[in-house]
Amino acid sequence: MNWSSKLNPLGNYDDPQPPTDLWQGQNQWWRWFKWNFIRNPLHNFSFYWIGLAGKPHLRRCNEVFSSIGKWNVILPFISYQGKKVYWYFGWRGDRSNFGIKFVIRKG
Repeated sequence: MNWSSKLNPLGNYDDPQPPTDLWQGQNQWWRWFKWNFIRNPLHNFSFYWIGLAGKPHLRRCNEVFSSIGKWNVILPFISYQGKKVYWYFGWRGDRSNFGIKFVIRKG
């Protein structure tokens, strides 16, 4: 098993190498380190440990339904988008991974 397996909460199993046009002119090792441990260090954790990537689930609009054993669970997702701030928290309907984001917009 290598470092980027789904069992490792750190790193990025889906895209272990950064795109070739990102951070051009920098050392390959430094680009790899920034991609896996600085840019999104908990990718595997949010997709495979607490997310539903690779597990059976149903998406409808922005709701995520998961069958865990004999239980059917609706996983929460809340968000707000205003003129000055945008945030979300929960399991996103697009890829069923857990995410948190908070952005303050300029002007």
